[in-house]
Amino acid sequence: MGEVVIKIRPAGRWWRLVGNAPLFCVGLLPWDVERLDWGRVLGRMKGGCARMLLKKKPGHRGSRDDARRRELRLLLQTRRAQLSPAEMGLPVGDRRRGAGLRQEDVAMLAGLSTRWYAAFERGEVAAPHVQVLEAVARVLRMDEADRTCLYLLAVGHEPGRRAPEAPARVDEDLAEFVRGQESNPAMLTDLAWNVLCHNPAAGDWFGDFENMPEADRNMVLWLFTEEAAEKFSDIDAVRRETIGELRAEYARCPGAPAFDELITRLLELSPRARELWGEYQPSPAASYFVRRIRHARYGWRNVVGVSVQIRTGLRLLVFMPAHHGSD
Repeated sequence: MGEVVIKIRPAGRWWRLVGNAPLFCVGLLPWDVERLDWGRVLGRMKGGCARMLLKKKPGHRGSRDDARRRELRLLLQTRRAQLSPAEMGLPVGDRRRGAGLRQEDVAMLAGLSTRWYAAFERGEVAAPHVQVLEAVARVLRMDEADRTCLYLLAVGHEPGRRAPEAPARVDEDLAEFVRGQESNPAMLTDLAWNVLCHNPAAGDWFGDFENMPEADRNMVLWLFTEEAAEKFSDIDAVRRETIGELRAEYARCPGAPAFDELITRLLELSPRARELWGEYQPSPAASYFVRRIRHARYGWRNVVGVSVQIRTGLRLLVFMPAHHGSD
């Protein structure tokens, strides 16, 4: 038998046809090739006993593309299956073969054509617009983890963080964890640095958040007070880093009311904050850092801080004593 290797554009897959390849296969788009009735095709080959090997050439990067398309298809199909037409306000008729949403349902609800969405679900759309991805995520009721997977599989990068739609909520397990840190200062804030929960050690080392007005319980605002300036040996560096993190965080969800309120108050409070904000130097959030902090009883101590963002819209901060450099 003869062997024909065809590279089909634009997907760039390699298909190896062993036998006499039918002429009408050449020039087809990838999705047309995949949807052919290959039983009939093989039957029309000379001798009727030709074999077709749908295998990628060794080392060809199509295997990665195939995996990406497969994962995108599975994500979208499973999320469609989890939603019923009734809960989406769609009529339920006898013609439906399954309980979930059909491709045409998702397309209609997202304002897309069925043909385009079907191609997107197969992974055949290059670089879909962010508004389209958001529409699909909204219709399929994706949470933040699903939405991140959608972006990674469809366009190769993570999405921007959504503006918080509701105040972050601290469940009892997280609150118990914070309280359980005992001598290590610990707190939970929302993404705008409002202190939602803290243990007594945090109030001992930092501000007395318990007795502050609720609107003032914010780490960024506190860092620009005289009290904070007396506690940190490098307060200007701390403030500069904090403003850089605030700039970067605000770029993820510009116009979010919690951030707008914080920035307005901060710039009214501190001339130094206005200077740093005007420099426009965003910086990534540090996952850990070392600070030299003065405690009322223990004097100056080096403290290691760990910051973790939780996908529920919370930030966990825990501080531990460093074992070097303390007086």
